[in-house]
Amino acid sequence: MHKVMVLIGEMTWPSAANRAQWQEHRAKAVLALRGLRRMVQNDVQEAVRRDHAVASAQPVGMVEELWFDTEPMMDELDEFIRPTAALPVFQASLVREHVVFHRPSGDKQCIKRLSFLQRHAGISPTEFSNYWQQVHAPLAHCHRHVARYTQNHATPSPGALPLVFDGIAEFQITDLAAMQADYATDRGITMRGDVANFASTVSTYFVATQEFSCARG
Repeated sequence: MHKVMVLIGEMTWPSAANRAQWQEHRAKAVLALRGLRRMVQNDVQEAVRRDHAVASAQPVGMVEELWFDTEPMMDELDEFIRPTAALPVFQASLVREHVVFHRPSGDKQCIKRLSFLQRHAGISPTEFSNYWQQVHAPLAHCHRHVARYTQNHATPSPGALPLVFDGIAEFQITDLAAMQADYATDRGITMRGDVANFASTVSTYFVATQEFSCARG
């Protein structure tokens, strides 16, 4: 399938009920898109401070993941990804999804964490993508308490919004405290230090998710 990620800035709501109502209304509208099979709304709950990386000045409030049967035309999505006062979209792009590893989590409830990476100005998008996948990804196996690690490599689209983030990493964490401890191991220290070789900023958030599927005959 083909995947699109829509990045939305922070939004202010009168109440949690208003926010939930908006999310449900938007999900219903987006699910009507031609060829859409699956949608995940990631609602930012908390920013994570990272000692080894500077965060971007661009805040993230919500991320939508959309899976299509066929490659969607970005202009057909314009109504849903055009920035407005009510919908501060700042990036919408096709992404190439690369699953680095996927381990059984048993009956453990996973914590989802997203990291948004900006490449160094001195390297091209292709160089960034190749390094992140081929060099950095193998180092992430030091995470013994992550059930799934997925890289989303953003692809610039003609006429679409310019990319703010070149990559979005997804972690499904089975034990947060143990994961933090892994960062202090020799392998974890090497992995953290490698980030500076290809990324200028890394912004990380814990998110709450809602998943919707669209079964069509």
